[in-house]
Amino acid sequence: MIIVTNQMFNNQFLTGLQQNLQAELTDTQEISTGYKINQPSDGPAALVQIVGYQTQMSDMTEYQKAMTAAKVPLQSLDSSLSNLNNTLTRANELAVSGVDATMNGSDLQDIAAEVQQLSTSAVSIANTNISGQYIFGGDNSNVNPIDPGTGELISDSSSVNINIGVGVNVTTNVSAGSLFSFQRVNGNADSATAILPTYNWTNDGANTIPDADPLSALETSAPTTSPIYTINSGDSISIGGTPYALTAGAYNTNQLITQLNTATAGSGATFSYDSVNNKFNITAPPGTVINWQGSPAATPTTMNVEQTLGFSSKGDQTIGAGGSIESTNTVGKFTASDDIFTTNGGTINITSGGGQSVPVTVAANSTLQDVRDDINSAKAGVKAQVVNAGTSTDPDLRLVVASDPAGASANIDISVSSTTDPSGTGINMLSYDKTTGNNMTLATNITNYNYITQAGANDSIVIDDGTNGGIANNQIVVKEAGSAAQTMAIDPGTYTADQLAADIEPKLNNIAAADASGNTYSVTYDPNAMKFKIDQTNAAGVAVNFEWSNSSTTAAHLLGYNTATNAGIAAGGGTVQSDNSVLANYYSFNNNYLNDKYILRALNFEQVSLQKGDSGRVQQAIKYTNDLSAAVSQTQAQVGAAEDKVNTESSYQTNSQSDMQVFLSNAQNTDLASVSSDLTLRQTALQALRTVTTDVLNQSLFDFIKP
Repeated sequence: MIIVTNQMFNNQFLTGLQQNLQAELTDTQEISTGYKINQPSDGPAALVQIVGYQTQMSDMTEYQKAMTAAKVPLQSLDSSLSNLNNTLTRANELAVSGVDATMNGSDLQDIAAEVQQLSTSAVSIANTNISGQYIFGGDNSNVNPIDPGTGELISDSSSVNINIGVGVNVTTNVSAGSLFSFQRVNGNADSATAILPTYNWTNDGANTIPDADPLSALETSAPTTSPIYTINSGDSISIGGTPYALTAGAYNTNQLITQLNTATAGSGATFSYDSVNNKFNITAPPGTVINWQGSPAATPTTMNVEQTLGFSSKGDQTIGAGGSIESTNTVGKFTASDDIFTTNGGTINITSGGGQSVPVTVAANSTLQDVRDDINSAKAGVKAQVVNAGTSTDPDLRLVVASDPAGASANIDISVSSTTDPSGTGINMLSYDKTTGNNMTLATNITNYNYITQAGANDSIVIDDGTNGGIANNQIVVKEAGSAAQTMAIDPGTYTADQLAADIEPKLNNIAAADASGNTYSVTYDPNAMKFKIDQTNAAGVAVNFEWSNSSTTAAHLLGYNTATNAGIAAGGGTVQSDNSVLANYYSFNNNYLNDKYILRALNFEQVSLQKGDSGRVQQAIKYTNDLSAAVSQTQAQVGAAEDKVNTESSYQTNSQSDMQVFLSNAQNTDLASVSSDLTLRQTALQALRTVTTDVLNQSLFDFIKP
């Protein structure tokens, strides 16, 4: 049995009273503030939830501000790219007008002037500034992206990114370097003309064909049967240090094999031809040494024979245990412009652009350059060139025939009316039907003829000795201590930078051998610095001076050396490196890569071509403006996608904010009606408790004082 004392009753009463009073106070605070949680003790877990909701709401507000900021440059980009596309469309229309045969010189100058205005407009678009941001600039927002005076790119190519959501970023700029222009690789060390070059300008002085058809031209193929190999007077092949003289003349493959085996009888070597791989083979006892160019032998194999047989080794080549060696390069091609093109001669008929057929007679035993000259002398509305479609170490010379004036090579017809040359060779190689094609091919971007298509170490570098009207750029004057100056000549041809270095090195070592200087030279090309290096590696060698300023040195600029001074290596060895980068024809007016990539280059190309009345190049400008318009449209689509991304994220953030507001309200805001009702009930209950408790307490007191 539990005894309930007055003290227990009193404690219970006071506890209940305090709880009801505290609940009444809490309800009163909730009604007064409107919040469920007014102090941490009101609900620690709920408070953590509320703070989390408030933080997310704050982040969303910042994201909305970022999205508002992002929309401004994106909308400006969209508008600017539309204007830029309109500019290119107009340039394209003007180029189409410029090739109209009815246009006279004055008309072309007027069109060129409007293209100049379009170029100025393009620069203004590139330098658009919105709220302090160059929309075609990068991080460097203090300067115009494009120099208005030179057209050169000034700004960096960095992306300007804005964070608009958790893990969501948007790019709000387009680099001017992706559309408008570029920077010179070596800054002011490269000519300012490189950005917007003048007509047919080249940075390295290499020979440019002014009347090359920029669209296309007809190109002969390599012979399908045995070509004619030419052995010059004095040619020889050296085996084991002994030179074997060859008889000068024109030979087919079988005849050349016979001549080689006859001339070298007793050497132990046997020559043969692999008709499958188009290479020559030399079989001899192991250890037999073939002395190619660069060999220390007193009389190495002459260069013409080495190239004719397809070998490109430096110095001596020893036949190994297999007993044979094979030519490095394929042969069966024309390797020199004085190679015999046709044995029997004949007559071709050339029709250009719907004009009259013009006969061209070619004599028996005519060389490639003879055929070229015969075609050009006929004035048949075409221009022929001898072009090396191969490399300097593996030449592949072709005849290229283009319309004159340029731009209509696709309309040429060439028929063979008489020849006894075998099918696929000689005169027969020149036939072409514009509707069905034939032995010649209508080609674009012909190596060493139209345009280069890339920059850097793989660019073609044209070496010319000036004998055919080109600009000579093939000589270096070298002076070793204790010896007279010697002039080193690079073989004419088309090279990559690495191939050019490989051609120069043995020639320098030949000079050292002739001078008995003891010097050992190594020539390399650094593709990163885009510079040549000439090293003298023998510590016992003598001093050497490369006379770049000598008027007989014509290759200095080509190799990147300043012509104002000479460069020397002291006794004991050292290095001389190019002063400037070697970019072949990278900056050339006719560089297809740059003209088709950058708007200001394309507009400059069109303007200058119009001024010069060069309809062929104006036609090429049509292609450039079409291609660049497509590039601008693609960029505009990317900007549109960025705008969609912002709009989508904005919609998501707005919905999320609305949901978060509901969550926060549910967690934070009090239900006034419910709390008011609860307060009324608590007040009524509290009043009743007070009345009942007073009666009980009074009764107990009276009981306590009874006698």
